[in-house]
Amino acid sequence: MTDEEKAEEYLKKNKICNNENWEVGGTYCYALNKQSYLDGLAEGKPKWHDLRKNPDDLPKERGDYLILHEDNTGFTHYSVRDFRNGYFECTNTIIAWCELPKFKE
Repeated sequence: MTDEEKAEEYLKKNKICNNENWEVGGTYCYALNKQSYLDGLAEGKPKWHDLRKNPDDLPKERGDYLILHEDNTGFTHYSVRDFRNGYFECTNTIIAWCELPKFKE
């Protein structure tokens, strides 16, 4: 299910400003709440940097990052790698990276 479909389902399930409900703002209210849902959903997801699209999109700071890489057989998997001196400490082809998620109570 796409994020767009999740937003539609949430709004319909909770009867939030559906298009027929003009008393509470109708289409404008529906679009605003849908965008709010999508923005919140995006905020909670890690931002992946696809190095196939932009090989120069590397981290700005040294540290550990979650990476997606290919091994010599073409199998893709995740691991945590250190980014130092402008490159990742990894012998495999790195496809993408993101910051490590932070646990919040």
